[in-house]
Amino acid sequence: EVSGSGDVELVTRRIDLAEDLARLPEPFFDPRDQRRLVLPFAFAARPSRPTLRTAAIVASWFGQQAAWRGARFPVSLDSPPDGHAVVFATDTERPSFLRGLAPAKGPELRLVANPAIGGSTLLVVMGRNHHERR
Repeated sequence: EVSGSGDVELVTRRIDLAEDLARLPEPFFDPRDQRRLVLPFAFAARPSRPTLRTAAIVASWFGQQAAWRGARFPVSLDSPPDGHAVVFATDTERPSFLRGLAPAKGPELRLVANPAIGGSTLLVVMGRNHHERR
């Protein structure tokens, strides 16, 4: 029994999970969440047409996951987004906050820690050039 004069205190802390592509679409989309999906996209300062085409394909996939909830994809140019986000890059076209990321060995998806927000993950869609990222 808890009396009417009692208090309950809940302390939470973020748990860092292993970066594992097998968990997709989580942590970027949680199918148990009933709210609209808001997933930031990040680009280099001047994204090319092929990069924007790739972003449209990724947005379509996440939009399909979100289904009736709807989806928004706020954009940041050359600055790290808040929270979990998707970043589009090639070896020659990448946001400045990913300059230290190792070059691509071909088309790849990488999960990396978000330098702006601890405990957040970036899904980096990258390739050596635009042709590898399609």
